[in-house]
Amino acid sequence: MNPNQVPGPRPEAHQTVRLEIDTQAAAPSIRIGFTDQRLTAHGGLIVRSHFLRQKRFRQQLREVLPHDPTSPNAYDPTDVALGYVGGILAGADKLSRVAWLQSDAAVAEVLGIEAVASESTLSRFFGVFKFCSAGVFSPCASRSGDDQTARGIVRRTGPGG
Repeated sequence: MNPNQVPGPRPEAHQTVRLEIDTQAAAPSIRIGFTDQRLTAHGGLIVRSHFLRQKRFRQQLREVLPHDPTSPNAYDPTDVALGYVGGILAGADKLSRVAWLQSDAAVAEVLGIEAVASESTLSRFFGVFKFCSAGVFSPCASRSGDDQTARGIVRRTGPGG
């Protein structure tokens, strides 16, 4: 084969682009191949996602989440929670940055969810929880109909006793 001759595309590449680069010795080409596989900068999530699957994290979330969506178009609350956890694991530090992952379809696939929720969906999701005491979140007391319980927890664990 002639050193200046560019070999044909490999069978695994669906498309080949030849780019001319001038060098002192010759004008070699660089082969760039494209496939239909999805790529993501957050591919490392697959390891963490696998760990969460091994620990049956989805099933545990489903048992404790207080959400009961009524809309036929609503996301599964477990998917919303897993999308949020995936966003945190990907380095997001606020809801808008978690929601930014919507543009990366591979993230949802890696996490095993329908899609990463929007910022407004995440806000509504977390609106179901109330802060009861330092570091302790619980579902809204109105779910059980006993608002006094939540206030009692705050009183019992508050300063002075």
